Amino acid sequence: MAHTDACKYQVCEFMGKLVDKGMSIRTASFKTQQESDGIPAKTIQRWWGDIKKKANEECLKNETATTTEPTPLNDSGKEEKVVKKESKAVKKLTREECWDLHLELLKNGKSKNQSVLARIISNKSGESFQAIRHKIYKRPKDIPQPEEKATEAMQFAVIAISQLERIRQDDPKRGDALNRVLNWIEKQLKLKP
Repeated sequence: MAHTDACKYQVCEFMGKLVDKGMSIRTASFKTQQESDGIPAKTIQRWWGDIKKKANEECLKNETATTTEPTPLNDSGKEEKVVKKESKAVKKLTREECWDLHLELLKNGKSKNQSVLARIISNKSGESFQAIRHKIYKRPKDIPQPEEKATEAMQFAVIAISQLERIRQDDPKRGDALNRVLNWIEKQLKLKP
């Protein structure tokens, strides 16, 4: 069954309200499917993606939005329309501002889904979803990566100690064995990594 664009936008508007409340896109599409005339959830998700993609492209293309307002009658008695240009209010957020908004949404009980939170912040700021997501979740290159590598040194130390504890107290060679281990440890500590 073919659906009109108006129907698609109406369905996606309903779904958008659910997503803005913190519901995941998948859950919102199933809820929308129940509320609509049985439109499959996958179809709703596809419409949602297409409309959001178009909206993001429109936002990127149009730095200004235009509106028309009727003006008083001109000399010939006809009404003229004047086109006004309004600059689009896109607030570029810093990484810190994005992160603060992200934490605020989490405290308010919004979804923990990264995409949902980035979408909400994107809608509030007017900045693109991809830019917001990059600012929040990508690790900046200027922050040094931890240089420590995962090692098993502590596990081996625990194993060694547990094995040494098996030496009985009354064993005549106990002192020699522990001195040998002690000498080995001292040599290892003197070596440079």
